[in-house]
Amino acid sequence: MIPRFLALSGLMLFLGGCAKPDNPAEIRAAAKKPLTPQSRRLAFSLDDFVESYRKFGVHSEKWDSSATNGLACLARVRVTTGIEESTLRSTAYNEVQRAIEAGCNDPLVVYAWAWLRYPDAMRADETSKNEWVRAADMMRTTPHSPLRRYWAIIKAAQASKAVTKETPPEVQNLRSEAFALIQDIVTDKSIPVEEVTQAVSSLFETVRRNDYYLHQYYDALETSFFKNWSQSAATWFIKGDLEIEFAWKSRGTGWGNAVTKDGWKGMKDHLAMAEKALEKSWRIKPDEKTAVRLITVELGQGRGRERMEKYFRRAMILNSNSFDACSAKMNYLYPKWYGSTEEVMRFGWECIGSTNWGGTVPLVIVDAHDELAREFYPKAEERDQYWLAAAVWPGLDAAYTKFFKLYPEAHGWHHNYFYYALKCEEWKTANEQLALLGPVNYSYFGGKEKFEAMAAETRKHAAQTEAEAMHQIAR
Repeated sequence: MIPRFLALSGLMLFLGGCAKPDNPAEIRAAAKKPLTPQSRRLAFSLDDFVESYRKFGVHSEKWDSSATNGLACLARVRVTTGIEESTLRSTAYNEVQRAIEAGCNDPLVVYAWAWLRYPDAMRADETSKNEWVRAADMMRTTPHSPLRRYWAIIKAAQASKAVTKETPPEVQNLRSEAFALIQDIVTDKSIPVEEVTQAVSSLFETVRRNDYYLHQYYDALETSFFKNWSQSAATWFIKGDLEIEFAWKSRGTGWGNAVTKDGWKGMKDHLAMAEKALEKSWRIKPDEKTAVRLITVELGQGRGRERMEKYFRRAMILNSNSFDACSAKMNYLYPKWYGSTEEVMRFGWECIGSTNWGGTVPLVIVDAHDELAREFYPKAEERDQYWLAAAVWPGLDAAYTKFFKLYPEAHGWHHNYFYYALKCEEWKTANEQLALLGPVNYSYFGGKEKFEAMAAETRKHAAQTEAEAMHQIAR
């Protein structure tokens, strides 16, 4: 059965917009106010890197100058944004590389070298995992600060977990070691609050999918963390974010009629705590991610569309390119929650047509079609039918056209455009995008063999389409 919205025109551009948000200028101004002056954060960071190296480092005239310069730039990177951050990061990389190539084997410099090359330890491969484990092994017995040793060890834990589906003892040992260090960190009032909340957040993210340790670490840290750092918006965001996690875990993943009475109560109680914490975080310092998480709170509480729209407006005031906010609103509008397929498509076209929203926002309609395809065709072998409906391709095509108009150098996204053109059997566009792929990310297509089959099918159909067009001209 073809979904009703697929029989409608694909060109439903929503023109009404939302109600004008209250005090956007005040929200933006409040969001820019730092809790800790940048000068104090910089002084702390320089002390934690440069002075610590001078006191405890392995010194040699072969590398001292490069090591000191690299660590100074890295210290500044951590409290700087924009073009200056990019320049400092590049300089830090080059200077630390010179120190390493000169034979430097100082633990702090080795840690810095791992950080500069592999900052996202949660996406580690075997090579980067080994580098982070080496840095942790070298840092753990040094007299450097607990904060710096913590970061080396938690990164090693994240990287070690990234390369395996299991949680082997060495991963849990690293997590436990990081947890022991962070208990000292949260009681040290000399550390800038931003440093403390970043560290605590990273610990919870590391164990987020492990219910037992997530609850254990949260319960152990909650009192001292909130006692010492209750003035921070990030502290209350962490609490609100985790309370949402606990709420949905209480409910479970089944259909509503399968949720127990205790499950509903647990969800209700945790969402109430999440709401309170996130609203407090917002009052201390408005932040895009806080508003986005409040949309998820409303999803669970279901108090009304306007409440969701309020949080959505908050997020878009702070970041007019917030894909996360648009994605959260789209989720709210799915038929399984509080909307309909028509509302989903209407909002998708609004994201494409807006002159104020940029980034990947126009592409939110792509995820919407993926979700609706799963909803209408639960059996994967039947799902191809969805993509052939007449109303699907216009939205996808318009989304990618808008995106590439905004970001013509975003070459990696040609993979996505090609993939969906292929699914919709839009062979001309698929062939055009195939020629623009450049180096192919085979994993996106399920491997090299599958990609080559897709490419061959595209070329075959594109050739047939061209031949048919020439035949029509000849007639």
